[in-house]
Amino acid sequence: MKKTPVITIEDCLEHLLGYHAKVEDLPYDLHEDNAKVIRSVARQVYKGKALTEKQFHMCNKIMKDYYITEFHKNGIDITEAIECTREPYRKVDRSFWIKLVKQKDIVSNSTDEKRLAIRFPFNRKMIDSIDRLKRVAPESYAYHEHTHFFEPCERTITRVVEIANQVNAEWDISAEVMQVYNDCLVYEKERANHIPGVYNLEVRNIPQRTKEFLYSEFGDVTKDNVHLLYDRRLRYGLHHFDNKESLTKHLSPLADGVANRKGKYVEIDATKWTSAQVVDSLVQLNRFPLMVVITKEVSAIDQLKQWHDLFKCVIAKEKMSCVFRLDTQNHSEFNQYVKDQRLNNRVTPETEIVYVLETKYPNTLSKAGWSPIASLGVSHSQRYNSTKVSLAVEDMDLSIFYSSQPSIINKYGKLGTGIDSI
Repeated sequence: MKKTPVITIEDCLEHLLGYHAKVEDLPYDLHEDNAKVIRSVARQVYKGKALTEKQFHMCNKIMKDYYITEFHKNGIDITEAIECTREPYRKVDRSFWIKLVKQKDIVSNSTDEKRLAIRFPFNRKMIDSIDRLKRVAPESYAYHEHTHFFEPCERTITRVVEIANQVNAEWDISAEVMQVYNDCLVYEKERANHIPGVYNLEVRNIPQRTKEFLYSEFGDVTKDNVHLLYDRRLRYGLHHFDNKESLTKHLSPLADGVANRKGKYVEIDATKWTSAQVVDSLVQLNRFPLMVVITKEVSAIDQLKQWHDLFKCVIAKEKMSCVFRLDTQNHSEFNQYVKDQRLNNRVTPETEIVYVLETKYPNTLSKAGWSPIASLGVSHSQRYNSTKVSLAVEDMDLSIFYSSQPSIINKYGKLGTGIDSI
């Protein structure tokens, strides 16, 4: 093995790990009790990082207890070397602080935007805190040398300060951050005065014009109709409901599942639920006006019959309309069915169901003042072949995709997509 001067404890570490020799020439075997820490510290010093005083005393003891004899066997006396360091001790910044900063002031060539920064020295006890910090806002998270950066929104500031409060340390939290945190605590205590929602069967914290509209739609909020508002919470921006867990328990299982969706898209598994159950859930939730999209995945006549044979039992025939026809040569049965079932009604604002083709969204619907609040289609995709149809669907707070084939999102994971599967 190539001989190198062993003058300091850093030399001992590098020698032990073979940074100055071929691995096959090394006569040393690291002890399992300390191999991991020796490799870690040796890697640091080889890259030019000085030892802290704590690291020095730890390595000094390990060398005395495990390796001084091994070095002697190879003709190297490290008795004096392990008492010397190559460089002065590295001072560790053990500060704990939270403040709003320009990230570029801490990280060169970084953003000039203001960021929420929390800084603390890393140790094993802090691992859980670090993981919690990353989950606060993963899309805006950044890290640099013990400092964690986040977008400085109120929710994130609150969570970061709460996490810091769980760590026993002398935190230096800026007055600006504490002001936001304290304001959020007050806001949370007085949420009934700020957050739009239904409190004790009373709609609060929304514009008067919206209150008047909701009254015209639902009348007074009662125990018998509050579930309809809860189902439309995304539509009207209502974020609070008393005892929301019990609001939909009187509904059918499918209607309950639809009402408790997290986003506006719902995939309903046709192998678990019948089309009759789908229609029943829409009736229970009074999800009309409804746009029924006839897709290319199943024959048009089969889809129209599937839904119309059910809806005609609960919706007056004059309140349903099919606004498209197919070429007579290949789809004469479809066109005849529309005629026989009197689905050629003129669309008005009072029309409750309109059947549209997925490849075309008629401009006449908006001109007629017809505005659907939900859509239904036999599809396993969240987009239709017409941009206008897809845009119309995206504007609704409930779009149901009924299929026995799971979508790619449902099959391979839908985290963060806002799509519910029932």
